[in-house]
Amino acid sequence: MQFFDDINKIPPLPSAVVIGKFDGMHLGHKKLITTAVREKQPGMQTVVFTFSEPPSKLLSGTCGRGQLITGAERKALAEAFGADVLAEYPFDEHTRKMSAEDFYENILRRTLHAEIIAAGPDCAFGYQRRGDLAFLKRMEREGGIRVVPVDKAQYLGEDISSTRIKAALGAGKMEHVNAMLGYEYGFRSEVVHGRHLGHSLGFPTINQNPPQEKALPPFGVYAARVTVNGQTYAGVANVGVKPTVSSDAPGVETHLIGFDGDLYGEEADVRLLSFLRPERKFQDLASLSAQIETDRKTVLERNVIG
Repeated sequence: MQFFDDINKIPPLPSAVVIGKFDGMHLGHKKLITTAVREKQPGMQTVVFTFSEPPSKLLSGTCGRGQLITGAERKALAEAFGADVLAEYPFDEHTRKMSAEDFYENILRRTLHAEIIAAGPDCAFGYQRRGDLAFLKRMEREGGIRVVPVDKAQYLGEDISSTRIKAALGAGKMEHVNAMLGYEYGFRSEVVHGRHLGHSLGFPTINQNPPQEKALPPFGVYAARVTVNGQTYAGVANVGVKPTVSSDAPGVETHLIGFDGDLYGEEADVRLLSFLRPERKFQDLASLSAQIETDRKTVLERNVIG
């Protein structure tokens, strides 16, 4: 798959296009992209068109944690879904005020050479989101791009959306989050030095600073699956500030069951499977150690890598 942050550099081939924020790349996004992949004809390319920054950042002026996915994760999943091109377009004042007609003509037709567009019922582009599915169908009737409508994916009888996933994440319901994403939510980042307290307690841990843009679940302890250096381990992951021993900025500290070694500087992938308990302050380190042992036994009982 090729990645472009300048759409004018995309190969000028006929395209099957999907448009969206693609925050999370959940099962609904997968359905949309794989539909475009299936519908493209020989000699065509599938283009996933998204934005380099979420539109909410310009509209609200806020940044910080709130995204379900990093740019690197989005690229990897777009490729896994079969896309040929991932294109990121700047969402600035010019983009915000661009009419649906201009977006359709100048970006979809002239730049992306779109011949097919796969679109869900909430597809929207252009000023005041006027480029919706009805707009696309009207343009198709007038000799424009062929439209392939795609129904939304569902989970437990309701539509899957990034908003719904974020609500489940905010409630710590990782089983629901992971079911709607189609993969396990977590954090991939470098192992950094912590306070080295885990070794003294008999539970060596790895410490990570989660990517700045990613949303965090409620502070607490989670059953986790951890992959590092090609090996996968069951883990007990603490997301939060470790109130018994520090008041640091939020981080992820994970005990890898069955591993005792040096992973500093390595990249670890920690996936959160289920919520075990809230983060809380213990009266002493002995109490903390006893609770970690209980958490470790719970994770082993759940056989998270079996």
